[in-house]
Amino acid sequence: MTTNTTGAPDPLPAGPAILFCPADRPDRYSKALSAADAVILDLEDAVHSDRKQFARDAVWQSLSELPVERTVVRVNSPRGPEGKADLDLMHASGPRYVMLPRSRTPERPIS
Repeated sequence: MTTNTTGAPDPLPAGPAILFCPADRPDRYSKALSAADAVILDLEDAVHSDRKQFARDAVWQSLSELPVERTVVRVNSPRGPEGKADLDLMHASGPRYVMLPRSRTPERPIS
C-alpha cells in the first residue's frame, strides 16, 4: 500500500461493484442494476430447489430487457439436472456472461 503526502494510506483503486441477485426475484433485477456496475443473476445457491424452474423462467423473460454487458447468469452444476436445464437456457437465451457454480474442492471443482 502506498501513502499520500499526508502520510495516510491511499484509498484502494475503485473497481466495479458487482451484486448477486437471486434469480427467483425478478422484482430485484432493476434495483440491483441501478446500484451496481454488474449483476449476477444467481440460479445456484440463492434459489431454493423448489423454485429453480421459476427462476429460470424469470431469467428467460428478463434477459432481453437487461443490459447484456452488465448481466451475468450463475448456473448450477452441469453434472446435475438443474445445471443441464440452466445450460439449455443459456444456449437458448445467449447471455454474454455465464458464471460457473461454486467450487467444492480443487479435485472436484464442479459438483
